[in-house]
Amino acid sequence: MCIAIGAAGFAVRRAEGSLLATVVCALLQGAGFGVCWPAIVQRTVRLSAPADRSLASSSVSTMQRIGYAVGTAAVGIAANLSGLSGSISATAAKTAGFWVFAAFVPMLVLGLVCAWRFTATAASAK
Repeated sequence: MCIAIGAAGFAVRRAEGSLLATVVCALLQGAGFGVCWPAIVQRTVRLSAPADRSLASSSVSTMQRIGYAVGTAAVGIAANLSGLSGSISATAAKTAGFWVFAAFVPMLVLGLVCAWRFTATAASAK
């Protein structure tokens, strides 16, 4: 929830350039990732077959790196589509400042659903 709220806050508040809003949204996202990362790794390893545990533990950081690469490419596409592919202006920067974050809010909602399913699976597997 912290990650999704932080990204939505960036989309809404980033265009106005508020330093306080930027710090709050960055703290929300950082706290969300920091809190969920150990739990994701622990659940992934715990729910894997004993013979696959070393593979499962290494696959989490591999998927993280793939996510960074795909996410960076997608942000570049969103920035270009929102007007930064041509001339750079204050208007184009404000538009891109909104769409670079707003375009990914649906993915964050999907991530929330997947996280809920992941924890429901873990609870039922005990």
